[in-house]
Amino acid sequence: MALVRPQTGEAVVAEIWDWFDDVGASLRGLDAKVAALSARLAVEPPRSRSHAESAGGIGARPPSDWRVRGLFVVRGTRRNRSLVAELRPLFAARFDGSSVGWIRALGSSAAAMPDGHGFVWSDRHVRLTPSRLARPGS
Repeated sequence: MALVRPQTGEAVVAEIWDWFDDVGASLRGLDAKVAALSARLAVEPPRSRSHAESAGGIGARPPSDWRVRGLFVVRGTRRNRSLVAELRPLFAARFDGSSVGWIRALGSSAAAMPDGHGFVWSDRHVRLTPSRLARPGS
């Protein structure tokens, strides 16, 4: 799933996980999807901009200015929380965006997407909660 905000030049590839069978494969898969969306946006002008903006007029954003991020939404089961805790340094390094910021950005188009990739927990009702993956001392 992808969320694209042409007005701000932001995009996110979101993956929703009930459980991980191979964490490494899931991370590589997200990286590949982020790269593919970045490549597509670099050559495809946003549809919501006027023709003048797409041609380089006032307010135009060059395609290279797209900020594309990845987001994991993971079901907060006991097994998943245990696995993420066990691999916390890996997840914290890969998902360095503020989980609170990601929840804010998903809830409001006025809120900018965080600079780093995101990781948030979900419950069975699809409510999102922060992951708190920040590395100790940061």
